[in-house]
Amino acid sequence: MTFSTARTVTAADWRSWGRCNVAVTGGGVVLRSSPAIEETVRSIDAVDLAVSADGALYALGPAGTLTRHDREQGIEQQLWQPGPGAFEPAAVCVDGDRAYVADRSAGRLVAISTRLQRQIGTVETDLETPVELATAGGSVLALDAGREDSAGRLVRVGPAGQTESILDGVESPRDLLVTGRGEGWVLDAPSERPRLRTIDGERTLSLSSLRLGSSGESLTPTCLGRSEAGPVVLGCRTDDGEFVLCTYELGASVATERHRQGRSWRTLVGVEEGPLYAAVGDGSCLELAATERYTVEPGTSRYRGTVLGRFDAGTDEIEWHRLRLDLGRQSSGTQVRVRYFATDGQSVDTGGLSALECLSADDAATLASAGVTSVWGLASSDPAVLSAELPAVSEREVTAWRRAAEQAIDWREVGTPDPTDVLLEGAAGRYLHVAIELRGSRTTSPRIDAVEAFCPRQSYLRYLPDIYREDGTSAAFLERFLSIFESMFVDVEREIETITRYFDPGGVPSDSLEWLASWLAVDVDESWPESARRELLVRAPELYRQRGTRAGLRAMLELYLRHVEPPAPVPDRGSSALRRATETATNAARVANADGGTDRAGGLPHELFVLEHADLDGIESDAAREPFERALAGPQSFVVYAGPFAREEHHDAVERIVDREAPAHTRGAVVGIEQSFELAGNTFLGVNSTLTDRELELGQTALGGNAVLRGETDATR
Repeated sequence: MTFSTARTVTAADWRSWGRCNVAVTGGGVVLRSSPAIEETVRSIDAVDLAVSADGALYALGPAGTLTRHDREQGIEQQLWQPGPGAFEPAAVCVDGDRAYVADRSAGRLVAISTRLQRQIGTVETDLETPVELATAGGSVLALDAGREDSAGRLVRVGPAGQTESILDGVESPRDLLVTGRGEGWVLDAPSERPRLRTIDGERTLSLSSLRLGSSGESLTPTCLGRSEAGPVVLGCRTDDGEFVLCTYELGASVATERHRQGRSWRTLVGVEEGPLYAAVGDGSCLELAATERYTVEPGTSRYRGTVLGRFDAGTDEIEWHRLRLDLGRQSSGTQVRVRYFATDGQSVDTGGLSALECLSADDAATLASAGVTSVWGLASSDPAVLSAELPAVSEREVTAWRRAAEQAIDWREVGTPDPTDVLLEGAAGRYLHVAIELRGSRTTSPRIDAVEAFCPRQSYLRYLPDIYREDGTSAAFLERFLSIFESMFVDVEREIETITRYFDPGGVPSDSLEWLASWLAVDVDESWPESARRELLVRAPELYRQRGTRAGLRAMLELYLRHVEPPAPVPDRGSSALRRATETATNAARVANADGGTDRAGGLPHELFVLEHADLDGIESDAAREPFERALAGPQSFVVYAGPFAREEHHDAVERIVDREAPAHTRGAVVGIEQSFELAGNTFLGVNSTLTDRELELGQTALGGNAVLRGETDATR
């Protein structure tokens, strides 16, 4: 049986559909989501918290005990506790494998090895009332509130306890934030005049009029979160005593609410791409993790979204046959409902927008100004987009209008939820209008990857004698019954007709790549980019003929490196002392070609060359031979120099290629080429280093540096 089909399978296809509270993601549609904060209460009693670069949480308890909490491994370790005597814990910070704890009673810092889990030193300082600690560039910064009769300050603490004041006049120091780039802010919060000050004192931002952008509530900042890039994270108190987690664009007068909580926060810490932690002072702390949560349909309390699309058969009065949906993995509590309607014209109504009782003439004119002039146009509009074009109309109001327009269409609803194959009834007309409703919850959403419509209507009933079609009721039942087998066999016939695509490395579906590779006995590394795996299948016969040879190994490595992410450029490569000058490009190519290659790997910034023991035969100097011999394991060995790599996994993949492609009697090794160099190691002239010309310039040249004295010659007498 031959059908024409209309499909919606790609992200671009889905974007041509009307959407309400639905997002296009990964080539399919799901309920729209928005950023949210997931709160978890953890039984950690702390006066201060710190988070290391690897995401581990360090908690300083009321008695001074320092504990480490690894959320990934679920491990809690006690690292240190103070000995006998007075000790008033004030603040903690972490730098690498060291932690520093401030003792308010003595104004000192205790240094603790997180690896050895013991105290390794004490730094006596002149701190009066330490409030917060941080590290920057290997130094410890301390925010000191001072005495009652003096202002606070931010100081840098030296190894011997000496303090260097870097920001004075901090009236009411509350918190200190230092980013991984060494930039930082101090929260200075005198009564009714809170402000942010940079740690170098060059910039001050007033926060006295800070408000929430959504509700207009006044905010009083109490602590700082993190700010690696973009807005600063603030912990703020409202006039009602609630605590709000906000993001604040520097210099703005409003903040964006991210989370609201009733308990007070002592401190707020975190690292980029990880959760925030807040000490709340009641024997517990909060873990605040950024996540995505599905949104309710505007104006309702239901997690519901709708997509509306239209298929065109190209011919009037055609009868549509089937509708097939490719539903993604469905979660409990989700549902998909389908409705359809066919017409010969693009319009689905007779009276236009004026037929909708909820719309006044002024409302219709407002919609017309945005290009919406029909019931279908309103039903298939995105309320969020349409309300943005009509500032005088809220999204909730547009959603109500859109819902009324959708209900005004004479839909035929599919009776069963989550249908994957629908036999269409009474769907005659050039245009098949389809509405798909997605129902979910705050944490779950159905997913639809594709929709396919079949026409014209054909049935196995036509292959039976006429007597089976004489009675209309019996014929209708028999047609539906035969459609069960028809759906199965039609799909089988289509697979047979299109089976050749499974033999084409460029056209085979992604999930069938491994199957095709098994036919060619190709061991496909799943870590390879898909484009590289496809090229490997195309070139498999050629690469098999070269396998076990130096050229074959290089070809396989070049194939992989051509498809992986190139390394980031070195920031100071523009420097004439470090960059590889343009005129040396031919020399770089010559180095890469020394092993028989044709160019740099794939034309990308990856160097690649293979060195065997026999390649050293022409080197007479023992000093020149020694670095290469050290990399070789013996006469039956070779080493691959490759890189630089953007990710460690790329280096690991190259090692796996070398292990797999090396001849059985040899041993191969991989040396990664870095974008920097050091003397006596990892230095390749013309690859990651160059020699500069010596130039004599009066007033600039240093004797013995880039200039030397020469003896008298006949030419200079």
